Amino acid sequence: MPRRSRETPFDSIYALSSPQGLGERGVVRISGARAFEVASRLVGGPLPRERAALRRRLLLSGNPRGPVLPAMLLCFPGPASFTGEDVVELHTLSSPSILALLGERLVELGLRRAWPGEFSRRAFTNHKIDLSQAEAIMAMIRARDGREMTLAGAAMREGAGAASLRLREGLLDLLGLLEAGMDFEEGETGGVEPGEWVPLLEELRERLRSIEPGSNLLEERFSLPSILVVGPPNAGKTSLCNALADPGERMALGLVADLEGTTRDVRWLVCGGGAYRLGDSPGRVPGLEEGEDLAEDEGLAQEGRILERELRVSDAWIWVSPRNRPIPPPRIYGAPLCWVLTKADLGPPPDPQASHSSGALLLSVREGKGLEALEERLKGVGRSQAFEEEWSALLGGRLVAAGEALDRALALAREDLPVEMVASELQEAIACLQPEAEGSIPEELLDRIFSSFCLGK
Repeated sequence: MPRRSRETPFDSIYALSSPQGLGERGVVRISGARAFEVASRLVGGPLPRERAALRRRLLLSGNPRGPVLPAMLLCFPGPASFTGEDVVELHTLSSPSILALLGERLVELGLRRAWPGEFSRRAFTNHKIDLSQAEAIMAMIRARDGREMTLAGAAMREGAGAASLRLREGLLDLLGLLEAGMDFEEGETGGVEPGEWVPLLEELRERLRSIEPGSNLLEERFSLPSILVVGPPNAGKTSLCNALADPGERMALGLVADLEGTTRDVRWLVCGGGAYRLGDSPGRVPGLEEGEDLAEDEGLAQEGRILERELRVSDAWIWVSPRNRPIPPPRIYGAPLCWVLTKADLGPPPDPQASHSSGALLLSVREGKGLEALEERLKGVGRSQAFEEEWSALLGGRLVAAGEALDRALALAREDLPVEMVASELQEAIACLQPEAEGSIPEELLDRIFSSFCLGK
């Protein structure tokens, strides 16, 4: 799919890193080679290239006499920063209108609004975190209580990667012990009795079991087909996602409102009894209106880039438009899985010929009409074979495979079967925990992982 702009992984980027809406403090994070330069222009003077916390006034226009905003600047010169690049955080008033003006000023100064998860993606690229630590960031974002937050924080500090390497060393030691005992006939001095090594094997299995939960979020992302819900503003996408969501998932979607463009980034949730995932996409879709100028409308261009990225890493997409305004899907994104006409309980009927020719499904979330037929189509979407194979090569998939090998080893040991069979399963587990080779993870797979993050992370 062609890209709409010339953004690159080397652009200097910004994003709101605090919750949307009114609050005690709004935080805007800047990362990249131009972070200090842009921040200096914002405050109208030079900034020291050192770790510092500074109180300054931000100039919200190119005019020194224009509006100013009190702020605290936290400066982190690279590589000693989260992303490994120069980073400046702007801590200021949490007013949506003020933060929007600040965002416009940053665009004027040449920054690009960050993709969802782009800060963490850069940290991964610059070897500041591994994939297990990236996953821990997702877990912290989604933590429901203090215990989950504590566990995610511990995983973030170290990551399952380091823990799995230590576990692998323990398995190698155990394998060496078993292989040394294989050189002796039964009853000879020097053989290793099961009572000496089975408890070690049980302990190693428990250690692996403590690591495995850290891979659950990525496993969820790859084990279920991902289907993106796309459509114009106020088409009922969020309401549709809420209606199909599994119990406990609806709260993750947040606001449903009559205002156009309420959704700003893609939010994923599990549906169909754990059969698939739906992504609630941004409201505005490039390509629907004639005369669009993406160079002039940075917000629309950004939402278009988010949409294109999510479409690349999704297994399918559906097009949603209201019954009384049956806008057809834009051709630039290819063919959707299906076209859904929402709000069947409101307004005049659509053009029958248009609905029939498109095979559109007529649906009302309020009345529950059409939901069952749509869910049948969604459950028929399969997971991408390429991503399935790639997931098995990632740490999360390999941890699961290693655990299965150790379970088989324990079963063999408890049945008092030959130690050579146990050693074979140990070798399988050790191979599963082999560290990932540098650059072995495909770019599309990384896109799929980091697009799960929210903006500003």
